[in-house]
Amino acid sequence: MKKVELKCFDLDINNGQGLCKYQGKTISVNNMLPKEVGIVEIDEDRKYNKYKLVKILKKSNNRVDDGCSIYSKCGSCHLLHMDYESQIEYKKNYVSYCLKKEKLDGKIDMKKKHIELFHLKTVKYKLKIKMKFVKLF
Repeated sequence: MKKVELKCFDLDINNGQGLCKYQGKTISVNNMLPKEVGIVEIDEDRKYNKYKLVKILKKSNNRVDDGCSIYSKCGSCHLLHMDYESQIEYKKNYVSYCLKKEKLDGKIDMKKKHIELFHLKTVKYKLKIKMKFVKLF
């Protein structure tokens, strides 16, 4: 296994993993946030390389203590190490990405706490959906 120092430049829109450049390729690293620098362990003995964050050298301002004793082992929560405001922004971007991918025009209104969807390809009818969301905790 090899250890290298990498800088995270963004989050993967699909799974929230940190995106880094390694040997000219974009790779995904669990538990890394944008603008962080860390030591990443690379397992090249597999059919597909596996990347694991070993140590954070420079922390992001958006990093918080996850508060969970099994967070690094469990894998169920993807953004627990990110502050709440950044999580909301990431999720908003994810919903926008999904709307564009499905060719839907949508408006996300964080103040009114709802999402409006409009179908771009109308065939003699309109499709409009309003979804409300609330904070549970």
